[in-house]
Amino acid sequence: MDNQLGRIQYIYIKREMVDDFVSKAINSDIEIVGLLIGTTEENCAFVRRLVIGENVLKSSVRFELDINTVAKTLETLANDEDIIGIIHSHPASPYPSLIDRNGMNYWPVIWVIINSITGDVKAWFFDREVKIVIEE
Repeated sequence: MDNQLGRIQYIYIKREMVDDFVSKAINSDIEIVGLLIGTTEENCAFVRRLVIGENVLKSSVRFELDINTVAKTLETLANDEDIIGIIHSHPASPYPSLIDRNGMNYWPVIWVIINSITGDVKAWFFDREVKIVIEE
């Protein structure tokens, strides 16, 4: 993982990726989770792919990404790609929970959180909000 993600101020993601994830989140009884694959340049992160995995906890308020999804994703990374973020849904506002904040210590990447009720989206690097730029 890119240890320079702390400098990222903008994350660029395609509308179809966000819309697909929001649709899955709104129609799910459990939190859904995925990995954001892409590149970074200066203070920007660019999502090339979104890999949705299984929430092995099957919980509406917590997630644990299936380790096989992580392993397979790592195997498929191109030379210039990295896991730049985690995306998951909340049945509430898109702000990091205490559990998320703890998880950020283990996964110091950009965390994109989707409100599975309203579809609102926010991105975070620890306590700092990262501006989401949705590309058409």
